[in-house]
Amino acid sequence: MARKQILRYREGRFSGKGGAEFQESRVAELDTTPSQLVVEHEQQALLLRALRRLPLELQIAVELSYWESMPGADLAVVLDIPHGTVRSRLRRARELLKVEVERLAGNPALAESTLGDFERWMVSVQRKAR
Repeated sequence: MARKQILRYREGRFSGKGGAEFQESRVAELDTTPSQLVVEHEQQALLLRALRRLPLELQIAVELSYWESMPGADLAVVLDIPHGTVRSRLRRARELLKVEVERLAGNPALAESTLGDFERWMVSVQRKAR
C-alpha cells in the first residue's frame, strides 16, 4: 500500500515529465525522509542546549538577531550598545556555540552536521518557536 502511495505521488509530481525521468526518479527527491527528520530533530535539540549555555548577553543578541530577524542597527538600539559591539557579540556567540555544540554532541558527525549549516538551523528553530 505504501509503495502505491509513493508511486501515485511521484506520478503526480512528475506527470509533465517524460516517462524516463519518472522511472529514474528517487524517493530521496520527493520529500524529507523519516531518518532526515530524526537527524534534524537531534541537531535542533543540540543547538538549543548549546544556546542555553551561552552567557545571557550573547544569548539575547543571538535570539534577537536570528529568531526575531532583528538587523544589527536595531540590535544596537535595543541592547544600548554600539553597532560594532553587536557584531562582536554575535561573532563571539557563534564561536561559543561551536564549542558547546562540539562538547555536547557526543559524536563528531552530529556536531559537524549541526554546525555545517548554522544559519539554516537557526532559521528553522525560529520557525518552530513561533
